[in-house]
Amino acid sequence: MKYANIIHFRVFCEPTENYEQVKKGLLELVGFSESELKEEKIVLKETKAKGFEDKIIRIIELDLKKDKHCNKFLKRLSEKISKEDRQQLIDQKNRLDDNLNFFIRFDKQKLLEYKYDLTESGNCYHTTINVSAFPKKKENAYKIIEELFKTQ
Repeated sequence: MKYANIIHFRVFCEPTENYEQVKKGLLELVGFSESELKEEKIVLKETKAKGFEDKIIRIIELDLKKDKHCNKFLKRLSEKISKEDRQQLIDQKNRLDDNLNFFIRFDKQKLLEYKYDLTESGNCYHTTINVSAFPKKKENAYKIIEELFKTQ
């Protein structure tokens, strides 16, 4: 079953943070090694931006576009997050926008310790799942989200 059209990941790396560690955390979240990304032709995009006080912030982004990649991530995600967090994802309807983008934030420091904790803070790994619902309606997308994250 197709659950997502595209899944977008983004993380900001502050000048005081270890860039390689932050990138490693993103790869852990996505569930692909750097060699697997190359093999599967998944592009890891790295850009720079000016932050407060003209400090350079590095931005790492990645998109999963193929069904097999999206499904692999979603299956892995459902296994990695706690039952409580899965229920929270189902209950928080405001995570889904009118374009059927479902937003999840993972605590950056916890993920570097291989713990998949949800957060509302900005110091996080941003994940946007464009839910594949037909017809394209929020109520249909909610059903898919419930199916993905249902708790037993």
